[in-house]
Amino acid sequence: MNSGEVTEPVAPEMSFEEFVAWCEANPYHDENGIDLSHLRENLKLTPRERVEKLQRAVAMVVKIRPLNSRQKS
Repeated sequence: MNSGEVTEPVAPEMSFEEFVAWCEANPYHDENGIDLSHLRENLKLTPRERVEKLQRAVAMVVKIRPLNSRQKS
């Protein structure tokens, strides 16, 4: 199977465990070439863990943004 093939569609009635198993059985890229590995890793996190991860990313952007603006001057 190449990385662009999808073995079967995801049924809406799948349980979370079935969905995770389906994701693990399929390639890391969908038919549009989108890398699904980050999505799959984030789905393993709780909603709270996802928010905390996003907050850390935003904090990093806020911290480095002034450094970027100084380089342009």
